[in-house]
Amino acid sequence: METGRFVTQTSIVCFHTPPLVVVEQAGTNLWGTYFQGRLCEHKAMETTDLFEKCLGCRYMVALMRRIGEGTARPGQLERALEDISAKVLSERLKRLVEYRIVEKTAFPEIPPRVEYRLTTFGQRLLEIVDEVEQLHNKASKQADGLL
Repeated sequence: METGRFVTQTSIVCFHTPPLVVVEQAGTNLWGTYFQGRLCEHKAMETTDLFEKCLGCRYMVALMRRIGEGTARPGQLERALEDISAKVLSERLKRLVEYRIVEKTAFPEIPPRVEYRLTTFGQRLLEIVDEVEQLHNKASKQADGLL
């Protein structure tokens, strides 16, 4: 298995499992999946999809925080997040990778080893989530003072 990332002037190309190649148009929210030299999908990332289908799911923000803190392996994440099943964890990680919040690295070892890390986009998104949390806490304190 081969894993890598190439940066060019016009695009960022990430490949994880040959012959599947994911291509992002640099500076845009357009991305597509190439399989055996042909474009299979071409999508524009919708902001509402990101919030409703990704961040709106249970465990997503906690999972992003754990990955951002350095917990990178699925077993570690499962132990760090109470009450999450292996199936749900797998689904959530897959969705985070799909929305390019988290990057998955698979190592060609026996037994197989997989690690996750926040992308630059994921790091910034987590900062925004933290800012929203601070805003909510401030508003809650103000509302408590008025009651």
